[in-house]
Amino acid sequence: MSNAPALETPTPATQTLSVLRALFAQLAEEEIAYCHWKSNEHLRAAMVGATDLDLLVERRAALRFTEVLAAHGFKRFAPIPRRAYPAVEDFLGFDYDTGALVHLHVHYELTIGEPYLKGYRLPWEHITLATRRLDAEEGVYTADPHIELLLLLVRSALKAGTEMLSRRAAPAMRGGALRELRWLCERVSPDILTRQARELLGSAAADLLPGMLSPAGPTRAQLHTFRTVITPMLRDCRSHRPVLAFTHRWTRELAAHVRHLRRRLRIPPRGPQLRTVPRGGLLIALLGADGAGKSTLARELDKWLSWKLDVMSMYGGSGAGSASMSRRLLEGVATVARRAHPRRSHENRGEASRAPIHSRRQGRGERIGRIAWALALARERRRRADAARRARNAGMIVVFDRLPQRQFAGLNDGPKLEHWLHARNPAWRAAARYEEATFTTAGRCPPDLVIRLRLSFEEAYRRKPETPADQLLRKLEIVPRLQFTTHSRVIDIDAGQPLQMVLLEVKRAVWESL
Repeated sequence: MSNAPALETPTPATQTLSVLRALFAQLAEEEIAYCHWKSNEHLRAAMVGATDLDLLVERRAALRFTEVLAAHGFKRFAPIPRRAYPAVEDFLGFDYDTGALVHLHVHYELTIGEPYLKGYRLPWEHITLATRRLDAEEGVYTADPHIELLLLLVRSALKAGTEMLSRRAAPAMRGGALRELRWLCERVSPDILTRQARELLGSAAADLLPGMLSPAGPTRAQLHTFRTVITPMLRDCRSHRPVLAFTHRWTRELAAHVRHLRRRLRIPPRGPQLRTVPRGGLLIALLGADGAGKSTLARELDKWLSWKLDVMSMYGGSGAGSASMSRRLLEGVATVARRAHPRRSHENRGEASRAPIHSRRQGRGERIGRIAWALALARERRRRADAARRARNAGMIVVFDRLPQRQFAGLNDGPKLEHWLHARNPAWRAAARYEEATFTTAGRCPPDLVIRLRLSFEEAYRRKPETPADQLLRKLEIVPRLQFTTHSRVIDIDAGQPLQMVLLEVKRAVWESL
């Protein structure tokens, strides 16, 4: 177990992220028509990076808008087909001061509707942008609260399912939607709201509004009546025919339930589930001696990136936690054997992979067991390499905690059977060649980004006192000497810094490589 200091959970930002402040200042300077069109009740949370920003952008300004985004380091990411919607793009930005990711949903049309489908395009873009208001505190243009309130009611009516037909007196809105409704009701004029509702939704819908805007929100019966009244207008806004809409929605919803079930059962995904990198996937390797914080950083990277992107975390070492069933069985047999021969236990202390497999002090049975263990490990590594290659080719981000290397045999996840490549015994020779083929397979997909964590011997020994000093010193010497192809970008980071600083440097390196 690592004795590296625990990574503290960062305190949520309380000030607007600098990348957002600069972005919206330039959008104002360029006079690009946009507005944050929904959920302005928690705009502050979005400006500190705690939630997404939904921006409606004038279609004619789309090219200039994306040029401004690029100037501030925002990058486009592609949602998988069943999560993509027409006229909506996803951009992520990175705040260099805090390491926070910023997610922009950029809408060129008001695409709204049912969960998992959003099968309506509401032609209100012009009036939404024409009536926008500047939030002086945040420096962001937001939708007029009258328009935003009407949008909220239409969106809620479209999202409501068959539950509206039961318990009709029960509230139809709760949680965040109800908070938004109350917040907007405090900021609208009833007369202006009624006038705009007549223009956009018709007189019948406008007449229903007073009874729907109580502090408790509309009942299910009221929302159902509202939906019935606006249906003629919405019929002309549909993007799909009814049968096709039904098929698309329930296919997507079923896929989402399967995805959540697999996650609960800890079954690895078969492919991308959220968003991929259009410029190609990324394979990241974290390397360093014991105590450098590789596992902690790998976990934090996974948490940071998987908020919005598809990430596959891989363990490239030989630790027991990642062992396959066959290797666990072999280790169990070895444990039983050590208990049966306690006088030999000092020779077998530690992981089986650390003892030299060709040691003359070993008996034939023990040597065969250790070779079988090495072959099981090689098989695991081949499977991991295949899975990592497929994930990277599909546009996912793969994070390797440790990485097998063939430059230094017997240490730092290097080959364990290399000395038998030219052995006289054909069985030993075949085993060594199988292991060599595994490293060759892994080498065909080299890492795109290698992060080498440098650490002094004193600090490494303080963090990992259970590791023999000579072995620790040898590992510290090996890490900076590892060589990679010209395809790989290698970044050296001082792992002796406070862990938050190390993590920030790692995030910066990853973002630059995406």
